[in-house]
Amino acid sequence: MGGLVACRALLRNPYEDRQNFLTLSTSWNGHGAAQMGARRASTAVASWCDVQTNSDFIQGLFKTRLPSWMTYGFPHGNKSSRWIWLPTENDGSVGAESELDVRALQDARRVLGLPYGHTEILNRPEVARTLNNFLTT
Repeated sequence: MGGLVACRALLRNPYEDRQNFLTLSTSWNGHGAAQMGARRASTAVASWCDVQTNSDFIQGLFKTRLPSWMTYGFPHGNKSSRWIWLPTENDGSVGAESELDVRALQDARRVLGLPYGHTEILNRPEVARTLNNFLTT
């Protein structure tokens, strides 16, 4: 969800001193579990409503393109796990179809699939090196 929030902040405040933007395993088209939670919860949780598949929040992110001077990187995990609420292709938390949403991919200058799960990707030194390289080149 962090990538969605960061994208919205950049779209609202596109300062030219922000040359690089990257997201890591972002659910660009929402998450089915959020949709299920929003439908079944006795009280609506705002973040669940926003992260439902194809929600108004998600659609709003794609109404404006990222600035052309911004380099957008798109690293994502692709180590699938078997969970009943996830599609077969996933990173253990987010379905690949949502991570690889074509609306997000169209602005990406670098796309990188990494052999790690959604949480594991955060703790890998080689991922940190890759991200640092992206931000400094």
